[in-house]
Parts: sequence; C-alpha cells; structure tokens
Amino acid sequence: MGSRSCLSVAVPFACSLLLAAACESTTKPGVIAGIAAPCGGPGPAPRAHPVLTVIVQDLAGKELQHRAVRSPYRFRFAIKSGQYIVAVSRSPDVPKKVHVQPGKTSSVQLINECV
Repeated sequence: MGSRSCLSVAVPFACSLLLAAACESTTKPGVIAGIAAPCGGPGPAPRAHPVLTVIVQDLAGKELQHRAVRSPYRFRFAIKSGQYIVAVSRSPDVPKKVHVQPGKTSSVQLINECV
C-alpha cells in the first residue's frame, strides 16, 4: 500500500512539472522596442514635452501597457505574441501596428511630424 500512495503523489506531481514546462515554452513573450520622438520633420517645434507616454493597445483599442519615457525617448515592452497598436499620448498621428512573435523583438519608431 505504501508504494501505491507514493505513486498517487509522484505521478500527478511529475505531470504538473511537465505541463508547466510545456506552458513556459509556448508563452515566451516577445518585445516591442523603439523610439518615440516628440517632434521630427520640417516646421516649428511645438512646446517641448519632456516626458512622453508610450501606449500599447490591442487591436480593439484597449490599453494593455504604458510607459513614461524621457529623452532619448526609448521604450521597451515585454508582451505575449500577437498584433498590437503602439502610440504616443498627445499624438494621435503616429500609431503603428506591430506584430509580436515569441522571443523576438519588434522595432517601432514613433515620429511625430511637426507641420
């Protein structure tokens, strides 16, 4: 009876470890990284915004993550694979659609045109 009770504990435990390992390998996040420039291109520069907020949304527009960035305005988000919209607050002209793959980095440049 002792070996049977040992198996009843060991088998489910071993299965849960295998399941956890399988889940970890399939849910490895990807990365969205880039630069969010406050102003680029011809024309007068608008009032300076020392801090920009970069926002990651799902395709329906729901905010998933955000970061406040300062000069040099670099950002990085670890996020599960899928398609997203990356934008800068106060600048609706620069959203970018991004496809994220597990374990890979998707680069984005969010340049706000000053016209």
